[in-house]
Amino acid sequence: MFFDKNGEISQSGARLVRNAVFAKAYPNRAAIERMAEATDSNVRNVTNGMLRSANHVAQMQEAIDRGDRYPLSISEDIGKAAGVIDDLRTGKRSVDDWLKQEHFDGRDPVLDRLVRIFSDEGRRPKVIAETIQNYVDGIERAGNPNQTSMFASRPPTKVELLEEAYDAAKRTAERDAAGRRKSSASEGALSLHRSGDAGEGRGPVPGSDRAGAAAAGGESGAGAKPGVVQRLTIERGKPLPDSDEQATRESTIAQVESDPEHFLAEYTRRFGNVLNADNAATLFDRYNRDPAKYRVAVHPAAQWIRDELFHRALGRR
Repeated sequence: MFFDKNGEISQSGARLVRNAVFAKAYPNRAAIERMAEATDSNVRNVTNGMLRSANHVAQMQEAIDRGDRYPLSISEDIGKAAGVIDDLRTGKRSVDDWLKQEHFDGRDPVLDRLVRIFSDEGRRPKVIAETIQNYVDGIERAGNPNQTSMFASRPPTKVELLEEAYDAAKRTAERDAAGRRKSSASEGALSLHRSGDAGEGRGPVPGSDRAGAAAAGGESGAGAKPGVVQRLTIERGKPLPDSDEQATRESTIAQVESDPEHFLAEYTRRFGNVLNADNAATLFDRYNRDPAKYRVAVHPAAQWIRDELFHRALGRR
């Protein structure tokens, strides 16, 4: 049954829907079924990464089938690469050995690159998912083949898009890791500071009023560098009814939270001291594709950029 007694979708119903989307995204069904049954953690992580991005891949495949996007799909290649990874794990063979093999009809550079990525990122399903998602975004940016004026020369190749997508996913992972390390170090130092104060009976931390004001502006407080965001949590607002718009909201907020100084600097570079949320919204690719649809989705992130720059401008006066 698709629904439970409360009218909500049941676990079995959700599983059927998920499997249908997965099959739509990745046509190599035999390989996918083998991977779903795999016990190796790295193989399962590859499957999880594919699953996270399956919905976006399926939607893009539909657009390609309609002729609204360039025929740059790698859905079949992803399924094949997943099958290769499973075969190599089962046969206890290395990716390097597989890449050295000669093929009768030559090697496929897209398949080879995907196999290498899946092997290297077997412990990081998020990187795999973001690589696939970034690839889909790259097809979206390439535009509609029926509007040839959008291109000065030629559309990108699959290999070019894949390399760009993977590089972006790795940069995001590195920023996230750096942010976690910085947050952990800050929390450890703050905990030690507070512990010392309490043990010696010193009372409130000196400058705590200033620290509290800084925290309200998005900084970490005591010890924070002036004008540099140390820790950040942006208010997400009421959930949006459209799942795509809600995902866009979460994505844009996460981007700003992971590297706020980058967005603040980029805004200043583009727009100087003219501060408004509409300008800030253009810093996000998804908004630029469809401003009318994603205006509300990106607003929390865009508004934070505007407000933070405004507070800094006031502080300089």
